[in-house]
Amino acid sequence: MFPRLDLSQCGRSIAENVDLVRRAEALGWEGAWVSEINGADAVTSAACIAGALTNGRVGSAIFPMQTRDPLLLAMTAASLSNIAPGGFVLGLGTSTPIIIEDWHATPWGDSPLTLTRECVDLVRRFLDGERVTTESGRWLYRRASLTTPPKSPVPIYLAALNDRMLQLAGEIADGVILNFVSVSDLIHAKSKIAEGAGLAGR
Repeated sequence: MFPRLDLSQCGRSIAENVDLVRRAEALGWEGAWVSEINGADAVTSAACIAGALTNGRVGSAIFPMQTRDPLLLAMTAASLSNIAPGGFVLGLGTSTPIIIEDWHATPWGDSPLTLTRECVDLVRRFLDGERVTTESGRWLYRRASLTTPPKSPVPIYLAALNDRMLQLAGEIADGVILNFVSVSDLIHAKSKIAEGAGLAGR
């Protein structure tokens, strides 16, 4: 597997990142990850990069779950998957209270685990073409659906740092996004992910 380029909040413009991705792909890199804090939004960045790639895929690392509802996340993921030559990986996370509440004026939520489980379930249902009605939870829908599905499956990765979120990622996600980890951290994370996968029979 070829490496993927991390285009975190690094001070470069979107145009500069697009040029960097083109040059990196020519050297064998297979795609790029985009992040979102308070600079360029990740959707615009991902769309521009997807249009510049010839074979690679794009991933979000991450879209905060509180700033976009699950239907909008599914719409975005399907759209990006349909324009990126290698598809799109939907990376989701709970971010931090400072970013969500202080910078985006949005409630962070009482339980990150509950929020994550609910969001991933709803996004998958929309991507699968289901018409969704919910009676409880953070997001209440009435006969909501995605009209333009992705041409290929969209993997969902979860950002996870603590043990319980790592276990949940192993249980419900297709992959995990880690941040600033040592080798020992990686070994520990792998064991917790495996625990969650085992609980789900995966």
